[in-house]
Amino acid sequence: MRPGRFFWKLFLGNAALLGLTLGLSIWLIVAEFDRFQADQVTPYLHDHAETLAALFEARLASDTQFRIESTVTRIASSHPEAIRVTIIGSSGEVLADSHEDAAKMENHLSRPEIQQAMQSGRGESQRWSDTIGRTMKYVAIRVDRNAAPVGIVRVAMPVRTLAERTSAARRLLGPIGGVALLSALGLAIGLAFLWSNRIRRITAAAQSLSRGDLATAIPISGSDEVSMLARALERMRNRITSHMTAINNQRRTWESLVHELSEGVVVADLGGNIILANPAAGRLLQYDFPISGFMAHSKCGVEECISNHDLQQMLLGKTPTGPERNATQGVFGEDAYLSAIRLDVGGPSNPAYVLARVREISIPSPVDLPGTGAMSQQTMGRLLVLTEVTEVVRAVRARNDFVTNSSHELRTPVAAIRVAVETVLKMDLQNEAPAATRFLGVIGRHAARLEALVNDLLDLARVEAPGARYDPSSLHLQRVVDELRARWDEELARKNLVWRADVNASASQVTASPQLLSLVLDNLMDNAIKFTPPEGEISVRTMAEDSRVIIEVSDTGCGIPARDQDRVFERFYQVDAVRGGSSSDKRGTGLGLSIVRHAVLAMGGTVALSSKPGEGTSVRVELPKIRP
Repeated sequence: MRPGRFFWKLFLGNAALLGLTLGLSIWLIVAEFDRFQADQVTPYLHDHAETLAALFEARLASDTQFRIESTVTRIASSHPEAIRVTIIGSSGEVLADSHEDAAKMENHLSRPEIQQAMQSGRGESQRWSDTIGRTMKYVAIRVDRNAAPVGIVRVAMPVRTLAERTSAARRLLGPIGGVALLSALGLAIGLAFLWSNRIRRITAAAQSLSRGDLATAIPISGSDEVSMLARALERMRNRITSHMTAINNQRRTWESLVHELSEGVVVADLGGNIILANPAAGRLLQYDFPISGFMAHSKCGVEECISNHDLQQMLLGKTPTGPERNATQGVFGEDAYLSAIRLDVGGPSNPAYVLARVREISIPSPVDLPGTGAMSQQTMGRLLVLTEVTEVVRAVRARNDFVTNSSHELRTPVAAIRVAVETVLKMDLQNEAPAATRFLGVIGRHAARLEALVNDLLDLARVEAPGARYDPSSLHLQRVVDELRARWDEELARKNLVWRADVNASASQVTASPQLLSLVLDNLMDNAIKFTPPEGEISVRTMAEDSRVIIEVSDTGCGIPARDQDRVFERFYQVDAVRGGSSSDKRGTGLGLSIVRHAVLAMGGTVALSSKPGEGTSVRVELPKIRP
């Protein structure tokens, strides 16, 4: 992997720091070495100055300037170190100099070393010499005679000469500094690689984390600040992983719940895109939605996926054109919704109804974090709830039909009784006794019909009651059939009907409610006797199929037309006069087969009817052999 910018920043920073430190160290070493050499030269110059002071002490008082100059020149020429000797008078005039013409030199009384020597007897300084044109190291000694200063001997050496004396050491410091610099650069590269490599690994892990990859662990080593940063990122990764796991579990639970709902759920955003649809919605709307759960970018538009115009208007925030209130109002609490309509989604032969309700909701907008499905800001959308209300509609219709039919069926005998009673009350019973007897017979027949109707209504109410309990018990069918024959023997004999019973040995026992089974068989016998002509035949047969017992009641009566066979189990439904006749003794209440159906269902069984007009009717009841 090529070094990154951070590597070069670290390298250049370390190299500059180490180079600066090394250069400063070498400079300090050289400066200290120069100072050390200068300190070593100063005693050397002092010794020369002391010697010359002793030499010139007598001559400064007596010799002429010429002899002083010649002596100074001879002394200076004998020293290879290029020592400069200057003899200065007590008033500051230059008497002799080993390198310059004393006559041309200015007064030196203001020189620092001269001032120090005049005051304390000894002085030194390092400064630029205008005469020589270079930096010099000066040492001056005051010459006294008889306790009075007679002059000053000054000895000087150029600073460059000092540096030349340390040139060997300087040349040695060069290679040492080069080696140290190369070592420093190597150390800088190593440190830069070590630090940048750790930072690069942590950066790569952080970038992977930002892309949603929570599986890659962040490398951690050491205990410095970089390691602390890595640990903080690792803790954040673990915390995010934990939170995302919880969110995903909640999302899967939520999607599973929505998936299992029997009600259809469709959610659309304000842009007209469907972002949620469960399988129940597809089943009710007969459309296979290509989405499941919340989708960030749905390709299923409202107008594309839903064909019903009213549902489109509801999801798009418009008022539907269909009826918004119907017979189901208040059953599902649709008053909490913006609008509700009932749709007919079935065909003529199989009617089915769906209640559609819509309301505004806040829906989350997915954030751009791949693989997480995380949600961020809220936006408005529309929730469409679809509820299949086929059974409710049928129940409402059945309730209305029941109220209408029961009112009609009750009104007819009551009205006949009332009219007959009013007529009898107006008659002269002594002179019109036969007519009064005839009206009393009408009253008796209609009272009996009214009693039968009330009994059937009570029986139907009992078998339909949600809390009704009919404990099953083991029944011997031969005994049940014999008791049935005994209960209806008088009616069979009155119409001279032939009775046949066949209880198969494999179906001689069943587990069922005695009350319900008697109710079923009595209603079937009542219909068979009522609609079978004299000298006809009624048979009761039992048989077994797998784990079920079949009880079949057949007659040779007038039969039922095919168009009526599917409706005879409805409440108060009666076949036309071909079967029912016009006389009231042949008309039933229209509740018998409805009671049979509900009683059989309560025992966990099924009932079916087959009939041919003019040949007879057979009702087949299937019950489980053993039922808890």
